[in-house]
Amino acid sequence: MELTLATHPVTEVRFGTPTRLEDTTLYADTEELRQILLEDNCLRKVEFEIVRPGESCRAGPVFDIIEPRAKARGASPDFPGILGPPRTAGMGTTHILEGTAVTVLREKSPGDTRGGYVLEMSGAPAEGTLYASLHHLIVIPHAQAGLPDHARQRKPLRRSDPMKRIAPIFHASPTSDRFFLGSANRNRTNRSFTARIRTACFP
Repeated sequence: MELTLATHPVTEVRFGTPTRLEDTTLYADTEELRQILLEDNCLRKVEFEIVRPGESCRAGPVFDIIEPRAKARGASPDFPGILGPPRTAGMGTTHILEGTAVTVLREKSPGDTRGGYVLEMSGAPAEGTLYASLHHLIVIPHAQAGLPDHARQRKPLRRSDPMKRIAPIFHASPTSDRFFLGSANRNRTNRSFTARIRTACFP
């Protein structure tokens, strides 16, 4: 099997139509992304913000921070066994938007007294984290009234379609790394990888 990681450096993120990558500037069509996310009828509204390194900004509570990646057509599936049936993974081409992140905030439920992680983009706290050096597309989901807390926390994990749909924005990558996996050696112990799942996010 062969896995290719195609890296696309991003030095700026802006709102714009259509979603595209021009040189090292990523344009995000928020209306298109909003329509995709609102196909989930558990969400009533989705907002977006952009924050940049060095800005006087604090965002939270953070549910997850994700480096945007998308499989090219014909590659292995995204998160097999979690978002779909178990299948062989680790082959084909994976496109990576390096220098940017999609940050999903956690909507607090009524009566929720928990704190949570906070994204700091400037000052002393920012000096100790790699996340402060990234350009963030902040996703702020708003769930339907009366939705159980575990369902609120699960929402960001269930949608992989947005990256699949915008995968065509990727052009020829300036840098690529290739990894090869030969045929199995029967004299060696077989190894497996199990994804760590936040069980608190599931019913």
